[in-house]
Amino acid sequence: TLSSLLQEINTPERSLYFLGDNRDYDLDGINNLTATHNNWQKVLNLDSDVIATEIKTEDDFKMVTLAAITGGLVLATITANSVWETLLFYLKLKLPLKLKLDSLKLILNQRVFPLKRTPKKNVRTKANKRQDIGLFEVLELTPNLKKYLLETENDKVKDKFWEKLGRLAIKD
Repeated sequence: TLSSLLQEINTPERSLYFLGDNRDYDLDGINNLTATHNNWQKVLNLDSDVIATEIKTEDDFKMVTLAAITGGLVLATITANSVWETLLFYLKLKLPLKLKLDSLKLILNQRVFPLKRTPKKNVRTKANKRQDIGLFEVLELTPNLKKYLLETENDKVKDKFWEKLGRLAIKD
């Protein structure tokens, strides 16, 4: 998904950087760097248009947050089971909540599920051969969600907090 997004927004007018070890994103026009502290500083100082990276540690998440507040587009991958798990991880970062909320716009989660359907007899189509399908879950951090998160900053472990946040997300 990240590779497709990068291909879509990759134009000669944009400076794109990928920080990480994954060479799946080795695309023409995208500068690949390992995700060292020095490389992060270089990319941030260059006023890059787009930064893409893989989040593997809390420090990676912090660098993504700092990069996002510079005004450029930051796309990051993280291994998580849902948008809620990603949000929880993000909220637990030791950074000011307002800073985190100002830098986060959207969480997109992709899961692959097996297709459960009976193939049509004597029909050999590409769709009948497909075994899995990607499902996408999207959480946009709307002004209402951000306001709620700021107002309930110390309630994140309570069940009611997550229930209300979920209802508000669906409403928005």
